[in-house]
Amino acid sequence: MNRNVKDTIVEGITGVSVLVIIFIIVSIKGVTIVTESSPLIEHLRDLEKMGVQILLCATCVNHYAIADIVGAGTLSNMYTIAEEMASAANIVRP
Repeated sequence: MNRNVKDTIVEGITGVSVLVIIFIIVSIKGVTIVTESSPLIEHLRDLEKMGVQILLCATCVNHYAIADIVGAGTLSNMYTIAEEMASAANIVRP
């Protein structure tokens, strides 16, 4: 099996080998992990460089008033987020 950098990083973080990750969806208070001051921001930027798309709930970003300090990800909407989740072959749940 061919392994790539995304597989290795995700396995290191989760302990589980993941073949393909396309999206990370961040909503509610979770959007605060994408701020410039977040201890996770460099890891999230590394994932973006590897092709992982990080979708942020724009309503949540606006609610927490962090739009000017978002350091990673793309603002999206719940329609797009729900559409991506519905079309995913697998969803990792907490």
